[in-house]
Amino acid sequence: MIRLAITPDVEDVEYVTFFPAVMITTLVSGLGAGLFCIALSVAAAAFLLLPPLYSFRIHSVSEQLVTLLFILITLALVIVIGGMRFAIERHLGVDRELEQHRVALRDREDRLAAVVAELQHRTRNLLTVVSTMADKTMRKSDTFADFAASYHDRLQALARVQECFVNKEGTASPSTNSLRPS
Repeated sequence: MIRLAITPDVEDVEYVTFFPAVMITTLVSGLGAGLFCIALSVAAAAFLLLPPLYSFRIHSVSEQLVTLLFILITLALVIVIGGMRFAIERHLGVDRELEQHRVALRDREDRLAAVVAELQHRTRNLLTVVSTMADKTMRKSDTFADFAASYHDRLQALARVQECFVNKEGTASPSTNSLRPS
């Protein structure tokens, strides 16, 4: 339509407004739409602009060459722009996948931090129990040999209790009544 409106000003340049139309169509809608736009542009130029008017037949060899040149140039443009568009879409897809992996990694890091914090808490509790066992065993022992034997037995009992807390599935098992020192 723009071409028909400016026809008196651009009589010798038949395809001047079709180049931007093909490029914009390809940018917006992709390779197939760009190829379709080339076909429509050639048909519109042959029917509305080139003599004989209102016929799809192009009589002049020079007009045929200009049309062929238009087709070749716009075909190259459509291929390049379509390739760029595909590369941009692929890049955006890779960015989305990468962001999903980042979110998953952050979730795993958060879970790992929680597990480490729980492990530290349980380790401190266990060290408190061991320290308390040592203090009580020392108060009840008369000699170092009595202390060593009694403390060793209590540590073994504590180790057995710790093993009972986690069975093969990793769930807590027996009650804490078995923590009583011997």
